[in-house]
Amino acid sequence: MISVYDGSKDGDPGKAEYYRQSTAGTKRTLWNHSGPGTTVTSASGSKIIKFQACDENYGDPDDCSGWVAP
Repeated sequence: MISVYDGSKDGDPGKAEYYRQSTAGTKRTLWNHSGPGTTVTSASGSKIIKFQACDENYGDPDDCSGWVAP
């Protein structure tokens, strides 16, 4: 599982982009549209092999952490 916490009050959602071992060629995205101070969590599944955390910026490139392995 992977979780996304939105700690910003900028009005933009947070997201995690990630790849699972069973579908290594498919990028998945977990969005947190619930607002500041909230956390959303993905369903269980195969092992996550890499991920990055991002802050959505409407109309501009997203601010992302860069890809890392857990």
